[in-house]
Amino acid sequence: MSFIQIMTSTHLMGRVKATLSTVNNIATPLGSLIGGLLLLTFDVQSIIMTSAIIFIILSGYLLSQKHFTSFNTDDAKQFNANFES
Repeated sequence: MSFIQIMTSTHLMGRVKATLSTVNNIATPLGSLIGGLLLLTFDVQSIIMTSAIIFIILSGYLLSQKHFTSFNTDDAKQFNANFES
């Protein structure tokens, strides 16, 4: 949330937070529905193992990307200042 506040100009902050809130409010029941359907179809242990493997693979991919691991707050502030002017 701190990075979002650094990168977002003040006049757009309300819209950004409202969008994040909407996404969270939609994702929670949708995730419950998908989780319930998966539980009816597959074994609990296989769901957890598959989810863990997918999580590890995606985490490794994101950690290998320099764009995600070398975030600089000064660059974000500069981006925000250029965007506002």
